Amino acid sequence: MPSSKKLLQPYFKAIFFVAILAAVTLPVYAKKPANSDSLSKLLPKLEKNTTGRKDPAVLKAIYDKLYEIETRPADITRLVCDGSGQASEFRDSAICLSARVPKGRPLEWIIWNITQAINGMTYSVSDCSFDEHKQLCYMTFTSSEKTDPQININISRSNKYLNGSAKLAIVGEVGNDTSYKTIVDFLSIKENLSIMLVPGKKQSTLIAQLAEQSHKEIIINLPMEPDSKISSGFSSPVIMVHYSKDMIRSIILQAEKNIPLFSGFSNLWGERAITDSRIMNIVLNEIKKSHGYFLEMKIAKNSLAPELTESIGVPYEEFSGEITDKLKPADIEKQLRAYSAIAQTNGIALVAVPLNKPLIQAIKTTLPWFKQNGINLVLPSQTFKIDKK
Repeated sequence: MPSSKKLLQPYFKAIFFVAILAAVTLPVYAKKPANSDSLSKLLPKLEKNTTGRKDPAVLKAIYDKLYEIETRPADITRLVCDGSGQASEFRDSAICLSARVPKGRPLEWIIWNITQAINGMTYSVSDCSFDEHKQLCYMTFTSSEKTDPQININISRSNKYLNGSAKLAIVGEVGNDTSYKTIVDFLSIKENLSIMLVPGKKQSTLIAQLAEQSHKEIIINLPMEPDSKISSGFSSPVIMVHYSKDMIRSIILQAEKNIPLFSGFSNLWGERAITDSRIMNIVLNEIKKSHGYFLEMKIAKNSLAPELTESIGVPYEEFSGEITDKLKPADIEKQLRAYSAIAQTNGIALVAVPLNKPLIQAIKTTLPWFKQNGINLVLPSQTFKIDKK
């Protein structure tokens, strides 16, 4: 039992209600493997009940809930204890469990899930002690029926992480002043990272080849007509709203030739183009021919991309945001953690990042934190199903 301040019943209800509100927004991704027994069926292998008394139905529900959040059978132990949770030679005093639950979600989320097992039953949470620093919790369930035994659960962390935890896709943007060494350093990070290239830029073909060799996903950052005037120094072709279908197709085909081995497209600017149905139909149909996806950097509230990608059949995701340039590594780390929080809430988050030394340093520093908090770095193509037929 953790040496933390004990939350008495009146105070616990208020605090626990807040935990429930915070947790209900987090979807459960754990799935029951096929042809597996429930933990309740495996219980006799852990500690056989020899009291001669039938276990209450709520106990099975608790085991199944622990199973649902991917607790391994070996991480659940049934102990012999009395009503205070201490070891006892009498087996009919209380039911005591020790559960080592997976990492990857806040302990409040774990607690909330376990309490769902008692919904509609005679049991309720009568006590709870919580030590956030040590990641320990002690819960007591009592029944309104006097003949039902008290249930005590000691909760701690195992060395396992939840499968299918929050997914974060980091997409590096190559800028005009991005050095070749910085690009190589980014591609050398042995994690699922992606790179976004503007067609027509110097060495874009070589960078794409290096990215493919490094098992990174390549995204074509397609210039599209913005609201503002395009800089005179910008050399890449831009899809303008007055262009013909053949002109737009030729720009896209040339981009695909310049950046081989690509997986999808994104929009560079495009406030005007992305709200034009004719332009977007042409662009998205070309992307469909290439079996690509479309990642939208949201720059127009009335964008037609979500609607048209669905009707045309192009996989689509919207960037959660982007990290601005010229930040210190510590500031970038904070933003990466903020986007991780979005991923923990929504299941997935996509963030565009500028390729520079502070960004690379921040990613490397944050990698252990990602793992400790169950954040899986993924490629954009791993966030949706892509039809490769």
